[in-house]
Amino acid sequence: MVLGLISRCDLGADAGEALSVPSQVAHGALVYLARQPGEVAEALALVVEHGGTLVKPATEIAWGVAGYFRDPDEHLLEVCYEDGWKIDEAARLLV
Repeated sequence: MVLGLISRCDLGADAGEALSVPSQVAHGALVYLARQPGEVAEALALVVEHGGTLVKPATEIAWGVAGYFRDPDEHLLEVCYEDGWKIDEAARLLV
């Protein structure tokens, strides 16, 4: 498990959406870390097939590939592959 912290406004900017920060309300986002760059687009397609809404397609970024979607409850989630994260076949993060 990895805990990464990013502001709600920065998360929204990366996804191409403006997200406000209501006072005294906690927010979090889940990120699916893909094992390979091509898995980002595959995961996003699967999400859309099952009722999610594509927000930002798989896009090459400085450190890998990332895309965003909203679940049926309107939560913003990210799917990404980052060159710095290595994950083995048992879904363990290799340091």
